Amino acid sequence: MDRKLYDRLSEIKRQVHGKLLEVLNLKGINTADLASKPEKLAELKDLVRAAIAHIVQEQPGLQTIEERLEVSKQVWDEALGLGP
Repeated sequence: MDRKLYDRLSEIKRQVHGKLLEVLNLKGINTADLASKPEKLAELKDLVRAAIAHIVQEQPGLQTIEERLEVSKQVWDEALGLGP
C-alpha cells in the first residue's frame, strides 16, 4: 500500500472510530453482563458490526469495496482489541 493511500485510509479510519463512539452508548453497557452472559456480548458485537458497516458506507473517501472492507476490518479489530 503506498503512503498516500495509507494516509487517506488512516484518516478515514479515525473518522469512523469517532462516529462509532458517537453512535454507541458505551456508558449504558454493563461490562459484568458481557463477562457473564455470552448472549449480551454477541448482541454487542452485532451492534458494533452493524454500526461500522453503516458508518463505512457513508464515507465518500472510500473509493472501492476493497477499501471499505479494509477499513471495516481494521476498525472492527481495534474495537475488539485485536489490532493496533
